Amino acid sequence: MHKLILQMQMSADGRVATQRPINWTLWGWGDHWPWDAALRADFNATFARASAILLSRAMAAEGYLDHWRGMAERHRGNADYAFASRIGTLPKRVYGRTPVNGEWPNTRSAHGPLHEVIARLKQDGDGDLLCFGGASFASALAATGLIDEFQFYLNPSAIGPGSSPFDAMPHGKALTLLSSCAYACGIVVNRYAPA
Repeated sequence: MHKLILQMQMSADGRVATQRPINWTLWGWGDHWPWDAALRADFNATFARASAILLSRAMAAEGYLDHWRGMAERHRGNADYAFASRIGTLPKRVYGRTPVNGEWPNTRSAHGPLHEVIARLKQDGDGDLLCFGGASFASALAATGLIDEFQFYLNPSAIGPGSSPFDAMPHGKALTLLSSCAYACGIVVNRYAPA
């Protein structure tokens, strides 16, 4: 059975998106990568353990897969970017309420009611199923109660009003801290399991 891991960049005040035009992430996913060596190594290790990736339709449509394919090509042979190559080779599912059409290699549509799709995907293999998506998708996913681990990469910024991955949970969610690691670049990675 897959372990479903939601991984998100987050501001220090717990937000994952804002309508305000501010640059709140330390790394904007470009060629200049200001994360320190230890964080890069740990980030790559997460992808090395993964057996599949789940993306929201919006994340795929906005170019996630094409972006990392390009990064893998530009940084071929650079161990810091091994994760980008891994994104290309891992089996991927793109979630949508209706079938998702796309021209992405090694990628299939996963459509239907979110709770049913996630339950089915978790049964469909072993290892870590890394999940990426925007605030709305993350919030809906958290509300299903099927996430096994939350990985939050806290950036050294506060954005004030914005979206949280727990917006769809009016009664909140108790979590158990699995680990917390502060890195020299200023990012803190907190890993939680549902309590």
